[in-house]
Amino acid sequence: MEKFLVTDITSYGEEYVCMAMVNIQTLECIRPLHPYSTCTPKFFKKDYMEKINVHILSVVEVDSANMSYPKQKKPHIEDCYIRSGFTVLTDYHIHPFDILERTDCKSIATCFDMTTGDRTLSVYNPPEKSIITIKAPTENILLCVHANEKGNSIRLRYKEKNGFCLTNIPIADNRIKSMPATQDKVNDLNKHIRKYKYIFIRFGLTREYQEKYWLQINTLVTPHDR
Repeated sequence: MEKFLVTDITSYGEEYVCMAMVNIQTLECIRPLHPYSTCTPKFFKKDYMEKINVHILSVVEVDSANMSYPKQKKPHIEDCYIRSGFTVLTDYHIHPFDILERTDCKSIATCFDMTTGDRTLSVYNPPEKSIITIKAPTENILLCVHANEKGNSIRLRYKEKNGFCLTNIPIADNRIKSMPATQDKVNDLNKHIRKYKYIFIRFGLTREYQEKYWLQINTLVTPHDR
């Protein structure tokens, strides 16, 4: 049996959930897929996740005999079929920030081989992986309201100490997406984040679209989420 820390949960349409989790022992990151799902990619259904009450920083157990890896192609090397589903361990206690800190890749520019502030990567030169952890000083983070023809959304500006900067990064974290995208709410969130010296950001790359992979934020985790 393998134990994992759930690190990412984002919606995929109305019925499905894309999630990622980190093996507590090996620190391997996997993206669970269900071999019999009718979704493409083969994500688990949202109602199943709600039924077992899984959420960010849950610890789940998976039978390793029921895990298998499809033919992997960079950057989505995390894809992993899980035939039996998960068991949430409500009485298993760990320090989730310790796990996240051990997966910190230090620099998004280095890990995703990004040289400009463009939030897209060419499918012809993919990075080695599609999900990374960044331990980000809160002084380098700013949430903002982004407005377009589809309506307002909350996005993030992130700057690394080497000067590399990304703006208007979409946030797929379901908890933030469910909040009103107003300036008052963003001000409250920025004030909350500033309570801490750093937070953890889980950056992810979408599936291929228009011959590109698009950067998004899967999860923002603060000490308050422990």
